[in-house]
Amino acid sequence: MAYAAARMAELLLLRGDAAHASQVAHAGLKTHPDHPGLLVQSAYALMARGRLAQAVEDARKATTVAAQQPDGWRVLGEVL
Repeated sequence: MAYAAARMAELLLLRGDAAHASQVAHAGLKTHPDHPGLLVQSAYALMARGRLAQAVEDARKATTVAAQQPDGWRVLGEVL
């Protein structure tokens, strides 16, 4: 479920639909609050919507829960 939501959010972002990507990521985070893929996609969606403070929060959480995965670090760097 969490992987599918993260992938759907990623695809929505690729289509330029940041609002729906954010909704999908946040819905997934309600049941899987520490899923790094959802946190990364949420951060990207929030950044695309200009919500930088919230994007930084999700990106930092992604680096905390999965420090060995580069995606969280990448989005954190992009947001900052």
